[in-house]
Amino acid sequence: TDSNYQVTETGAVFRFAPGEKLARTASREIRLGGRFPVFHFQYTAGVQGLLQGAYHYTRIDARIDKQFNIQNIGKLVVSAIAGGCPDNVPLSLLYNTEGSYEKFTVVAPGSFQTMRTNEFMHSRFAALHIRHSFLELSFFHAKFKPKVVLAHSMLWGDFRNKSSHTFTAKQAEHGYFESGIQLDNLLVSGISGIGLGVYYRYGYYSLPERADNLAIKLTTSFSF
Repeated sequence: TDSNYQVTETGAVFRFAPGEKLARTASREIRLGGRFPVFHFQYTAGVQGLLQGAYHYTRIDARIDKQFNIQNIGKLVVSAIAGGCPDNVPLSLLYNTEGSYEKFTVVAPGSFQTMRTNEFMHSRFAALHIRHSFLELSFFHAKFKPKVVLAHSMLWGDFRNKSSHTFTAKQAEHGYFESGIQLDNLLVSGISGIGLGVYYRYGYYSLPERADNLAIKLTTSFSF
C-alpha cells in the first residue's frame, strides 16, 4: 500500500452506562461507576474522493468495562476490547497492539506489559484485561501500605490481505498470554504511591530466553 496518502474520515461514538453514578465538584465531574457494565462503540468510515481521501473503508471498535467491588476482598476490573477493519488499507489505519515492554519502566494499564512495540499487527482482534486489587494492608507504617494486585491479559488477532503489505509484525492467531503480580504503595507520600510489578509472558508466543519473557516495572497510584 501507499506510504504517502490522505485520509478523510467520518464516524460516530456511542457510550452506554446504565445506572452510572456521577459526582460533581467545583472543577470536574467524577464517574463513580454503577451496577452494570459500561459499553463503548465506535464506527469509523473512510470516504474516498472527499477532500482528497484516498481510501474507502469501515472500522468498527467496541469495548466493555466492568468493575466489581467485592466486600472484604477488593476490586476486580475487567475490560474486553475488540476491533475490525475488513478492507485493504495502509497499516496505519489498522491495529497496532499496545505493547509497552521496556527493560525497566512504569506499568501502563490497558497495555501488554511484556509485548514489544510494533511486535503485533492485526486487521481484527479481541483482547481481555483482568485486574484484581486486594485491600490495602493498612496495619503497616503510614508510608508503607502495600496492596497486592493480580493481573492477566490475553489477545487474539489475525490479518487479512497480507499480500498487500510488506511488514514483519506477527499476528496473535494462537493467543497471546501474560500474567503478573504487583505490590503497589510500597512507598506512600501524600496522595501518591510507588510500587513494583512483575509480569511474565507464556504460551505460543513466549520467547526462547526466559528472561526475555519477564517485565519488571514500577507502579504508580493516586488517591483522591
